Amino acid sequence: EQVKDAATGLGLKLTTEKDSIEFLQKNYILLINANELVNGKSAFGMRRFNNINIDNIIIVPISFISDHIETLIELDEQLMPILKNAGKNIVRIESLNDSPDFIEALSDVINI
Repeated sequence: EQVKDAATGLGLKLTTEKDSIEFLQKNYILLINANELVNGKSAFGMRRFNNINIDNIIIVPISFISDHIETLIELDEQLMPILKNAGKNIVRIESLNDSPDFIEALSDVINI
């Protein structure tokens, strides 16, 4: 919901339906779980990404606040090269790690 709210706040049109006319005509951004995109199969088990009608992909690992083995190895070194070799433009949003804004937000939450 946060990603959806942020996109809407920026005036971006989005859909969660990969077969929607708006998305297929490239008028809307697709917001979808990667697992759903590859029909429930592991993204790492898929080697044929050319059949995915998406040219530009932004990975937002929302479950993680810092870089670790899954983001650094599985996403950056394994998945992203496969997608790039399939002709996709792909980036991963940087994790929060030790971002000053993130540290400040944590401090505010615990009242330091």
